[in-house]
Order: sequence, then structure tokens, then C-alpha cells
Amino acid sequence: AQASARTRPSMLTHGAGMAAPSGGVVGPRQLQRGGGERAPALPAVAEKCRQFEDCELSPPAGLEYSGGSGGCSSCSGVPQSLAGVSYRGVDRDVQKVTYCTDVEGHWHYFCNFVDLSNGLSFAESGDHRECRSAPKLVLEDDWHFVFGGDACDKGPGTIRFLQCVIALKKKHPDRVHLLLGNRDVNKMRWTSELDDDEIGRLSPESPGAYWVKPESRVRPWDYCRMEAARAEDVSEDMVSDELIRQHNTASSSARYHLKYDMGSDGEFEFRRQEIAHMSMRRAERVSDAEVVESFRDDVRTGGIMRDYLRYSELACLLGETLFVHGQIIGNQFDCCPGDAWCIQKVPDEAVDGRSGYRTVERLEEWVGELNEWAASEVADWEAHPTWRIPPTDATLEGWSARGGAGLIAYGTPATPVPSVVYCRWLEDNCMPKAFPPELSAYLSENGVRRGIVGH
Repeated sequence: AQASARTRPSMLTHGAGMAAPSGGVVGPRQLQRGGGERAPALPAVAEKCRQFEDCELSPPAGLEYSGGSGGCSSCSGVPQSLAGVSYRGVDRDVQKVTYCTDVEGHWHYFCNFVDLSNGLSFAESGDHRECRSAPKLVLEDDWHFVFGGDACDKGPGTIRFLQCVIALKKKHPDRVHLLLGNRDVNKMRWTSELDDDEIGRLSPESPGAYWVKPESRVRPWDYCRMEAARAEDVSEDMVSDELIRQHNTASSSARYHLKYDMGSDGEFEFRRQEIAHMSMRRAERVSDAEVVESFRDDVRTGGIMRDYLRYSELACLLGETLFVHGQIIGNQFDCCPGDAWCIQKVPDEAVDGRSGYRTVERLEEWVGELNEWAASEVADWEAHPTWRIPPTDATLEGWSARGGAGLIAYGTPATPVPSVVYCRWLEDNCMPKAFPPELSAYLSENGVRRGIVGH
């Protein structure tokens, strides 16, 4: 992919969970080995194909590599057999891409990326790091922008970031590509977890999330007991059931889920800080109720996270580059011990219930069908946003009776199907692993030279 800024190649091999740098020049081999972080994109080069002197075509992506031949689409083997066939998330003619991933609420990080990008800029010049409203973005002609997923959870900038990229997506629907990360997908749960009826159903039997390891799992009732003890300055064994119910509020529910099953401890206060900054108030003047209402607004009709989910995809194939949030092969799945390809697999309950999937061998078809499945799950969530049957145990089946449950499960550590969202391909020391030869061969046969991931 084309990138916006040049960076040392060594910066592109961060461990999973860290935000990748915003731009860089890297060779195909470096990107192929990148298992933890998404790699960035590169400045355009207007040259003829460098693979064969007699080829009259320009490079497929006008790419400048730090290694590799840089041949054109004819010379580099991009499949031509599907000419004229359109798949969601696929555009083999793209030449210039600017890319970043895992902003996770860090508004300053995103501003730094925009300042470095050749393809993306703010409409008004100046420093936007302390802006109190979302500035307008400008995407240069012929450029595409890919955001690799995980918009929220770890900084006081989620609202402004989402407002920016959603506005840009609406303006350039075919040139802005938003990917679903696990932190984006799990916000689908707010429509049920923050529903007043659901909060009122809390009991000692209410289960913790099945995807949290048993030794780390905390029941929401026990969390409310801890919060009541802290608030009342008494020991937990002095907390009555009635006192627990008094402390069972929407704000305690939001804090519980953010901390214990969304991996987002601290996000409640980050959201308070951003609301305060955008409204020119001190943070202590923003109430818990206002923070909760902000989270609820995110997933209501017209909300920024709801729009993000509606406009996003699980995979994106631009030119010779495949983008996903997590990985296309994993070695840490509970559902299938050992090494497992995520590529080619599309979840399909008709095959084997919640753990079923169908195999789609041709890469472009797989990207299209995976994205269509995700869109159908989001539509199901919009149609059925609350629990049909609330969970009574910590199992996949027990947590499946709500709209979009398949996609929600696909974005968890306990995904029942090898997932491109919650996936890593790492050595025991968390360093990236090389792709196995058979996967590299499959990608090459399907015209892919680079796989770019984040998480």
C-alpha cells in the first residue's frame, strides 16, 4: 500500500496490542512477517513497470519498495479472471493508500498521523490536537484512506476521531475503508448491557462473560458488592443485598463491562474528560449519568459508533494489499488448537451452529462474503438490539440470544470460528512469525504481495 510518511522499517514490527506507526516504507518481506501490527503505506512513484523492461504499463500501485520488484498488475500476477465482478471491500485498481490503525481514543496520535500523511489533511491549517470539535478532513484526489480498526477505549479522543472519519466516509464512500476491530465490535453490546431493563435484572446468578478466563471472571453482582463496600466505607461482608441493588446503576454497569469484559478499564473517565473538554467544563462538572448517556448515544440511530459499525468491513483488498484488523492466520484460538487459517473461512451457522463456517477458496470472493456476513450481523443487531433471552450461564450459547451475537462472538478471545479480528500470529516471546509457505503461496496465487494488520 502507498504510505503517507517514511519510517524506519524496524518500527513496523511492534508486538500485538501496540499502535503501529502512522506511515513508512517497507518491503514485501517485512510486511509479510508482520504478525502484530499493521504496516503503513508509501508515497507514489510515477515509473514504468520495473519487472520487465518491455512492459508499457505503470506499476500497479505506483509503489516504491525498500525491497521487491514492483512489477505492474500484469507482471505481478493479480488475477484477471474476475474482471468486471464486484465484491464488497475489494478494489484491485487502487494505487495510493494512506493508512493508520488502533487510534483507541488517542486524538493526538491521529493528529500526528494526519500531519505526516500525503493523502490526508485537515481542511483548516494549524494544530488540531486541542480542538473542541471535530475538524474536517480532506482526502486528496486518487488517494484511499484505510483505518485498521479499534477506534476507542484508551484515550479522551474517541468522539472527535469517530466524527472525523465518519464524515469522511460519507463524503468518499468508495475511497474510505473502515475496518472492524474488537474494540469497535464489542460496543454493539451497549444496546443490551446499558438497557434499563437489563440493569434491573441483576441478581447473584447473573453470569460473567464466557470469553473471560474463569480465574479472571467476575460476576456483575460481586462487582456491585465491591463498589457498595467502597462507597459506604464498609467491609464487603457487611454489604446487604439491598445495598447492592442501590449501587446497581447504569454507570456501575458501564464501568463493570469496560473493566472486566471489554478490556477498557479507564474509558469511563476518558469519556468524561472528552465531554468536559468539548463543552469547556471541568471534568468534575460532568456527571456519571452524562457519561452513560454519551455511550448510549453512540449506538443509537445516527450515533457515531452505530454509523461506524454500519460502514465498516472485516477485510479490505486494495490492489495487491490485504488489510484486516488482527491476522489472517492464528495460533492462539481456543476453538482450534494449533495453527489455523482465518482466511477462506466465513462464519455460517447452517454448517455447524455457532461454531460453523464455510470455506471460500478464491480470495476476492472470501473478502466479499466475509464482509456481507458482517453487514448482515450488524443489521440483525439493529433490528434486535436487546436480549431476547438474557444469559444465565457463562457459555457461548447462553450469550447468543440477541441481534448480532455472531459478530460479537467473532470479536472476542473465545471466538468459535478462526477470526480476522481477535487473532495473533506470534512467537512465544510475542514477536511476529513468518507466514508458512503454503499461506504465502496462496496469497501469491491470488495476487497479494502484502498483508497489513493491527490489533
